[in-house]
Order: sequence, then C-alpha cells, then structure tokens
Amino acid sequence: MYQIKKSSLLILIISLLAFLAFNNRFIQDDAFISFRYAENFAKGKGLVFNDGEFVEGYTNFLWTVIISSGLLVVDNPVEISYFVSILFFIGTLLSTYYLCYLITGNYTTSFISIILLGTNYSFSSYATGGLETQFQTFFLILAFILGMLNLINLTKIRLIIFSIICGLTLLIRLDSLLLLFISFLFFTKPLYNNLLTSKNKISYVLSLVLPFSLILGSWLIWKLSFYGDILPNTFYVKGTSSNYELGVIYLYQFFKSYWLIFISPVIIFSLIKKRDLKINMLILAILIWCLYITKVGGDFMEFRFMIPILPLLFVVFSYSIQHLPYFLLKLSIIIIILSGSFNHGNYFKSRYGIESIDDLHDHMYAAGENWVGIGKAMGHFFNSDSSIKIGVCAAGAIPYYSKMYTIDMHGLNDEWIAKNGIPENQRAGHQKIATFEYLIEKKVNLVLGFPKVISTGSILQINKEMVHKFVVSPIPKELQNRLNVVGIPINESTMVLALYIYRNDMIDSLIEKNSLQLYSID
Repeated sequence: MYQIKKSSLLILIISLLAFLAFNNRFIQDDAFISFRYAENFAKGKGLVFNDGEFVEGYTNFLWTVIISSGLLVVDNPVEISYFVSILFFIGTLLSTYYLCYLITGNYTTSFISIILLGTNYSFSSYATGGLETQFQTFFLILAFILGMLNLINLTKIRLIIFSIICGLTLLIRLDSLLLLFISFLFFTKPLYNNLLTSKNKISYVLSLVLPFSLILGSWLIWKLSFYGDILPNTFYVKGTSSNYELGVIYLYQFFKSYWLIFISPVIIFSLIKKRDLKINMLILAILIWCLYITKVGGDFMEFRFMIPILPLLFVVFSYSIQHLPYFLLKLSIIIIILSGSFNHGNYFKSRYGIESIDDLHDHMYAAGENWVGIGKAMGHFFNSDSSIKIGVCAAGAIPYYSKMYTIDMHGLNDEWIAKNGIPENQRAGHQKIATFEYLIEKKVNLVLGFPKVISTGSILQINKEMVHKFVVSPIPKELQNRLNVVGIPINESTMVLALYIYRNDMIDSLIEKNSLQLYSID
C-alpha cells in the first residue's frame, strides 16, 4: 500500500511539474537554425543550411535528426520540439528522482529534489525552447545513474548500456564529454578490480569501449566525408576566443537571481564533514561544468548552459538539506529556494548580455520585432526566390520561414566568416562578424542585420550610423553614398528595413510595382 501511495504521489508531482513547464513554454530564434537543417534533411537535400553548401552550423546532430523525422509527419517543427522536449523533461525528473534515491536512500529527499528542480523557472522553461537542452540533460543523468549502478555492482551489460548512452550523448552535444568523464570515474575502481581478477578481461574492456567507439567513430567518419571537417563550424566562432569575465558574471547572476547565493554557506557547511564518494562526484561535475561556462564566456540565453547540471545541483542541495540538524532550518532552506525561483521568474530582466526568456520569445512574435512574421513576409514577398540573397544576424526564424539563400553574418553557418570574420566579444557565442567586402563578394542583395521594424509610412532620416548598425563592420567610403535602405512590408501596419547593397532586377521591379519606400543615406 505504501509503495502504491508513493508511486501515485510521484506521478502527481511530475504531472503538475510537466503542466507548469508546458505553461512556461517558449521558442527562441536559434532553434530555427536546427529546424532549417532538419527541413532540408527531410526534403532530401542533406543536413545543410543553404542548398548545396556543406557547413555544420548546428551543435546538436541527434536532436536535428529527431526534428527532421518529425517533419515527415507534422509540418510544424515548433510543435514537434514542444512534444519531444516535454517527454525528455519528464524523463529527466524521473531520472533525477532515482539518482537522488541511489545517493540518499530516502524517498522524501528524492521528492524534494525534483520539486526544487521542476519549479526552477529556467529548468521549467527550457523544457521547451526548441533546442536540445532537455534531451542532453536526460541522457547525462542516465549516464550518472549507470555510473553509480556500476559502482554498486559492475556488470558487462551495464557497461554496454553506459557505453551506448555516452556515444549517443556526444551526438547530442560534444561538450557533454566533460560530464560523461565524471560519470565514468564512478566505477573506475570496480572496473580496475574486475580487470585484475577476471579471467576474461578483454570482454569488460570491449563492453565499455566498443559500442561507444562504433557510435562516435561512425558519426565522425560521416562528418569528415560530408562536411570535410570533424569539428563543427561553430567551434571556429565560439571556441577560438574566451571572455572569462562574462563567464563569471553569468554564473554570479544565476546564483544571485535565484537567491542560491544566500543559502550556499549553509549548504557548504552541511557538506564539509561528509565523505560520501557519490555526492563528491556530483560536486566535482558541477564545478567542472562551471569552469567550462567561465571558459566559453557564458551564454546570451537566460541560463541555458546551467540546465545540464541543475539536476545534480538540486540533488546535492537535497542531500545537504537531509543532513541539516533542525526541521525549521530545513524548511527555511526549501522555502528560500522556491521563493528564489518565483522571484527570478517574475523579475529577471535582460542584463550583462544575458537575454531573459521573455525577451528571447518576444523576438519571435512581439510587435516591433516579429522575426517569424518577417521571415514569412520575406518569403511571400520574394516568392522564396533562392536567387535573392539576404544577410542576417538573427539567423533562425527569418531564414527558416523565408526559405531564401541566407548569409549568417555571425558565421555560425558560414565557413569563411567563422574563420576569417572580424572578431568581437560583445555577445557570448557570437564572436565573429562578416566584413562588408565579403557581403559584396557573395553578392548579398538585402542586409537585415538585427531587424529594425518600423510603422508603415514612417518618415526616417537614414544616416551613416544607422547604416553601420545593419552590417556592423566598416563600409568602404566610396560605397556609403551609393547605398539605399528599403522598407519591406510585413503586414498592413509595419515594415522591416533592409540595406540594399547589391542590385537585382527582380527586387527593383518589386520596389517599383509595390511603391516601396526607398530611403537614401544622408
């Protein structure tokens, strides 16, 4: 009877947390980069951003393939991503519950861990978002569970499953390797002992190494043959520079905004006298991931990079709460964590280059931005003509819905810009920008940059400063007075401005036919 009540309570809690996550659902621009690759793959063009150009501008191979498979059935990648991500969110909660029980042996503590995790605003919101975040997190927690089970009782079948999980997790995101290595450390001692005592030593080694090697090796060989490079193109944009200060700010803002900075001394004090290998491994994993975040300079999306370690963090917190001496102290810590999440969800605003989840979602649909609307309007207005080339800094929804040939001006989907673009460290994950000369060389017709939406019929004075914001990089003086800005209608009341730099007969005809506003540069 007790077991039935416990199971019913678990189902109830996870159902409520899944409902909360669905209520917090959102979509962000970067998801549409993967969606564009997925759509091209589903249409038989291969995993490409622009038809015929073989550049790996995504970092989530397995997630992109899943979305592509869904597009064969449902013609809406946003709904597909919501459905699949919520499933993995539920899987992560269940896995975290089990992980906590393996460490603490206490059902109440395990319930507390998933309640604290599932009500965390960032974790709940990134149950959706359109990216691989929950997919990666679920597989990482599975790896930690298998590591602990092998620590308790090492078997060949568990080694094989662990090896497969590790291989698949790297196909989701390569940076998962850092946390997978910590999960491997769990059973190094029993593995070593088995190798010393077992008569069939080679079978243990093959059980661990062979599945992982086959999965990862096959993928890398395919990448080399298809893209001509093992490393993703994004590495040359993000991995060649560091901004440690932004990384430190990113971590500080997370712990501060969630009020975790106020309870950390109590948590640390309660762990000092504990010598539990399992909990120490989790702490080591958290610290290594935080060092990684510092190295890459954090992220511009609201605490997305924290999601993979939040299950581990809240297991550690729950373990610590379990070992605090007084009930009122335990209850106070839980209330502070829950209140901190409520505070963050209601009051966090974009700052220090970190965009809030609300702002990320507003880019897509809010009046004055409406990147989804811009993409659809561009596709409709130009009939998705691939001969017309556009340049954008927001390289997700606009290219996806317009279906037009697109230059990603930050170089994530452009090999030349990734390796030769102008360095800039103002925005995490976007450390390169296209030169104006490259846009001319590629015969880019219209440059939107970060889109500027204005009311139809607005009278504007276009000066050189405004033009510079379209392309960011310097414009040669001899071209500055020969450029125009055109207003392309989104709907009856708004239009998006585009810098018209490479003339095209079709565009000229449409400008004349639709009496579009054409602004000269003052």
